[in-house]
Amino acid sequence: MRAPGSAVISVRRISVFLLLFVALMPLLARQPLVIVPQMGKYPLGLHSDILEDTTGNLTIQDVRSPQLAAGIVHDFKNPITVIKGFLELAEENTTSLEKRHEYMEKISHEADRMSRIAQDLLDFSRGTVTLIMEDVPLSAYLDRVQIVLNPYFAPRQIQFSVGFDQDGVLRIDPDRFLRVFVNIAGNAADLLYANGRFEIRVHQQEGGGIFIFELSDNGPGIPEAIRSTVFEPFVSHGKAHGTGLGMAIARSIVEAHGGSISFETESGRGTTFRIELPA
Repeated sequence: MRAPGSAVISVRRISVFLLLFVALMPLLARQPLVIVPQMGKYPLGLHSDILEDTTGNLTIQDVRSPQLAAGIVHDFKNPITVIKGFLELAEENTTSLEKRHEYMEKISHEADRMSRIAQDLLDFSRGTVTLIMEDVPLSAYLDRVQIVLNPYFAPRQIQFSVGFDQDGVLRIDPDRFLRVFVNIAGNAADLLYANGRFEIRVHQQEGGGIFIFELSDNGPGIPEAIRSTVFEPFVSHGKAHGTGLGMAIARSIVEAHGGSISFETESGRGTTFRIELPA
């Protein structure tokens, strides 16, 4: 069996590699990004530098901007912060072997999550989503959702709650579907102030055919100018970071599960995203 110290050293090497990868992302983001036409319609009014090349592909010129590079890095920042935190805890002399193994598992989980985020971006660029389906108890899954999303809201003093009417079994890819919650919650957290509110409510239609997820906030609402293109790629408004891919990726994941996603919004009152998912 590997000694605890060697496990910490191994994880440190992984962490350094991840940090180096993120440091190189701005350089990678300066390369031209080609989007194939079958991925959907694009908000041409928001990107005046979109050109069509001789192959019929759409090339978005402004992806070389520092803002896009910062957005890509931001997607990886949260799991890296978690990895560094647990790594520091694991290195403390007072940490027991049992706790150290627990921290190693959490680090491994976050590294896996980073890999899935990267895969989301790759899948989106290819126009495909690959799912690994599992039967997951609703209550246990919502516990996981709450743990993952709480760091988005607690430091900002935003009220966050999760609830459901009755337990059931979801047929989902748990990691991919979690990305839907992360993308919606991340957008809400960027726009909510202290004493804001974000809540997730889940119920099942009579007869048990469809799970309905409602993710609601009391923020400023989605600007009218982008409401018709919220789920299109590279749409962003009022955020200092982000690629504008979050909601497009969320929609692709939901639809890959055979579900649908929609929203209702009102200026100054907030937004509710509604996801309908087959049982």
